[in-house]
Amino acid sequence: NEFRIQNEHEPMGNQEWRQARWSELSKFIREEANSEDGLEIFTNLRGISSKDLDKRGHEEVLAQHVLKVEKNYKPTLNKKALDDFYEATPDVELSTRKTVCGVLQIVADMSRELGATATVAKFSKGDLFALFDIAQCMVERKDITVNNALSFFEWFVKTTDEFKEESKTVTEENLREFSFSYWLDRPAHSAMYRKVLNKLKNRLLQDEEDLLQNGTFKKKRTSADVFSDFDMRKRLHKLQGGKDRDGNDIPFTDIYTNAVEIDHVTSVKDGGATVISNAELMSKDANRSKGGKSNEPH
Repeated sequence: NEFRIQNEHEPMGNQEWRQARWSELSKFIREEANSEDGLEIFTNLRGISSKDLDKRGHEEVLAQHVLKVEKNYKPTLNKKALDDFYEATPDVELSTRKTVCGVLQIVADMSRELGATATVAKFSKGDLFALFDIAQCMVERKDITVNNALSFFEWFVKTTDEFKEESKTVTEENLREFSFSYWLDRPAHSAMYRKVLNKLKNRLLQDEEDLLQNGTFKKKRTSADVFSDFDMRKRLHKLQGGKDRDGNDIPFTDIYTNAVEIDHVTSVKDGGATVISNAELMSKDANRSKGGKSNEPH
């Protein structure tokens, strides 16, 4: 508030006024909006110049997204809602911070893959919000993750372009109910941005298998994908005749140490199951050099 008092003689923008209130919330938004990822997104995808950055519009966009995440996609995103959010919220939940940072990383990766010469300056605020929201869907997924950011961006722009073309056929009296473009042009209205998100999420679910197949997404390894049974080591040692696939001896004592590990023959990302028929005992070094690739059965 001292900063506000000292600057009363100079007009301040809405977001400058909000950010002048010192709190962990304002600090988080300032740091993330002006981080390497944040600046990559706002300067490349939105075409914001260094002069525009001084107006704090990019911080306001991020603040709106933070508000959506913190309040579970329920609030409106107008001036009063943002003012109230800043005044009543000293800090956001840790889960909100992690989600927002994850979203910024995915979208910044998309922008970097496009390259600095491929600025998408015509990206509207609605487009960017939609991109943030669908990226958040991937941040929250426990089973799959983004493997190719550029391919995910291509899916997004092709899908939204298709939806925008469909919107041209919607009659005026049905715009609010059926027009994707109408919703996208009103990103501060909660009912509108939820409609955008739901339409994109439904298409993402339809296309998920194709996106896994073409490498856009990949499956995450979970605790259920880890071989940890000591008895399985002994069984595999017997099934393999005490040898690895190259014919080298595996000392029985190695199953008591970290010298050997159980690996998926067909990797998890390629659909391999965590069962003994897809398991192979191998040295730790061999397993590390193989990485996430699949092997042929032997």
